[in-house]
Amino acid sequence: MKKIITLFFCALLLCVSVTGCSKKTLLSPKDPVTLTLWHVYGEQADSPMNRMVEEFNLTVGQEKGVLVSVTNVTSTSKIGPQLQDILAGKPGTAELPDLFSCHSTATAYLGADKLVDWNQYFSQEERSNYVSEFLEDGTVDGRLVSFPVSKSTYALFVNGSQFDRFSADTGVTYEMLSTWEGFFDAAEKYHEWSGGKAFATLDYLIRH
Repeated sequence: MKKIITLFFCALLLCVSVTGCSKKTLLSPKDPVTLTLWHVYGEQADSPMNRMVEEFNLTVGQEKGVLVSVTNVTSTSKIGPQLQDILAGKPGTAELPDLFSCHSTATAYLGADKLVDWNQYFSQEERSNYVSEFLEDGTVDGRLVSFPVSKSTYALFVNGSQFDRFSADTGVTYEMLSTWEGFFDAAEKYHEWSGGKAFATLDYLIRH
C-alpha cells in the first residue's frame, strides 16, 4: 500500500517540478495552490493516504507552494456514483475534486476531455518505467487520462498435488486456466469434484 501511495505522490511531485522548473514560477510558499483529493485508501479510522498527504504538505508541498486537501475518503464502489452525481448537477453534491482515485472504466462517464493528459507531464523515457498494458488501459484517443498508481497483475497460486489429482479425474489442465472462460469452467468442475469446495478466492471479480 505504501509503495502504491508513494507512486501517487511521485506523480504529483513531478507535476510540481514541471510547473516550477522555470525561474519565474507561479507557485509561492506564501500563497500556496490547494488541490482537493478524493481517495479510497482508508483503513477504518486511519488512512495511509492521509498520512502521506500530511507528510507531503509539511515538506515538499510547503516548500513549493502546493498543498493537498483530502475532502473525501470513500470506497471504490461509491466514488464513481458520487462523481457521476456531480457531473449530472444533482442538488447537494460537492464540487468536483482536482485529484481522485477510481477505476479506469470511469473515463467512459466522466469524459476523457475533462481529464488531464498525463502524457504532457511524463516523458516517453519516464513512461517506459511503467507496465505498458497498464498505461494503455488508461489511454483514450491517445491521451493518458487515468494514471496507473494502483494497478497490479493477477497471480494465481495452485496447489500442485491437489490439482494433479483433480486433473487426473476430470481432464482439466493448467492451460485451461489461461482464459477466464477456462478458469470458471475448471472452478465449476472442481466444485463438483471436491464435494462443494471453492476452487479459488478472487478480489474485485465484479470488474471482469
